[in-house]
Amino acid sequence: MSATCIECGSKAALVGGERIYPHRPDLYAKSFWLCVCGAYCGCHSGTTNPLGYPCGVETRKARSAAHTAFDPIWKRKEMDRRAAYAWLAKETGIPAPDCHIGMMTEAQARSVVQAVNKREFAA
Repeated sequence: MSATCIECGSKAALVGGERIYPHRPDLYAKSFWLCVCGAYCGCHSGTTNPLGYPCGVETRKARSAAHTAFDPIWKRKEMDRRAAYAWLAKETGIPAPDCHIGMMTEAQARSVVQAVNKREFAA
């Protein structure tokens, strides 16, 4: 398994947490995918399966904002998670198989926040 960087398209390498967070010994045992350009992403707990595509700082910030805006829709049970992602794919124009926040570019993640804000304003 490997991960491809969303920023530069290079293949990332699997590294331990000490490479990404040298100041966080509590993360040393975790696995991360690190690109030569410095982009990275974590792995699903207990695996080396990437949580998405490695990305840089601005994309990580945009993805975090997207999760903050979007996740309450399914966590508050307004829709189940699958239906919420189907709605998001339709609203953003991102094909459903690719419509996962961890796979998004910075622009796509920002479009999530816009879609959620539009939905809440219309409600």
